[in-house]
Amino acid sequence: MPELKCTLSRGAWELLQGRSQGASEPLVHIVSKALAAYFDVAHHTMYQVSTATALVEGIYEGAVRVGALREHGDLGLGTFEDLDGEMVIVDGHFFQVRCDGSVREVDDAVLSPFAVITRFAPEPAVTLDKCPDMGQLTSPLRVLQCPKAAADSVVRFSQTWRKPSCWQPDIA
Repeated sequence: MPELKCTLSRGAWELLQGRSQGASEPLVHIVSKALAAYFDVAHHTMYQVSTATALVEGIYEGAVRVGALREHGDLGLGTFEDLDGEMVIVDGHFFQVRCDGSVREVDDAVLSPFAVITRFAPEPAVTLDKCPDMGQLTSPLRVLQCPKAAADSVVRFSQTWRKPSCWQPDIA
């Protein structure tokens, strides 16, 4: 990737650092977003550690610490060293979901052999009053899909329960 070197006034530098610390966002992301806005182009990045093929081939050793991943986004998926559960990243919180159903937040020292993460910046928001089936869920997404998006789209679903209920199967 090309590297940009420049000289800034002390005031601009202090503003840039303050924004970086306040938003917990790397300087490179702030500068990239500012340049994208100046040139009127979209700025979206996705950070990926390793490949799914590497996992299939048995490469389960941790390559990157959660603390390093945190610098690249706040929404994503992945796994942990030795495939010790699924990594779910929501609002900057890194969770480990294990096969026994347990979920815990992990600290920055935990290693990951595979992860995909981005800074989630929703553009349009869609609210569905009723969603009885998968077709109702996916049809609004087709309208929003960008022609260039292909596989690089990120969608976040949130659910608000109006009336909690439980379902239990009949056991004979």
